[in-house]
Amino acid sequence: GNSAYELLRKDVCKYEDVLLIIQDLHQYNKYHFKTEEEYMLKINYNEYLTQKSDHDKFIQIIDKTNFQQVAQDPKKHLEAFLALIFNWLLEHIVLKDKLIKAE
Repeated sequence: GNSAYELLRKDVCKYEDVLLIIQDLHQYNKYHFKTEEEYMLKINYNEYLTQKSDHDKFIQIIDKTNFQQVAQDPKKHLEAFLALIFNWLLEHIVLKDKLIKAE
């Protein structure tokens, strides 16, 4: 996460470098969500469907992002995009993931 922000802070920002970091983060999130969902099913967590819905919505946000538009003004769009990602993840982890426990 910090790698993407560090690249944006440089005078010369390579859009391709930031995009690769975002793609890696997105793949990791998919893996993390899948693992977390499997765990919730295993422990019969009663908020599984809510969590799964949140995960699916987040994945759709990233999948629907128009990266060609982002490429036209990377600094402007990437900062907003990265803020969206990190704020969502932080809020989700603090408010929802910390509640996961066996019933």
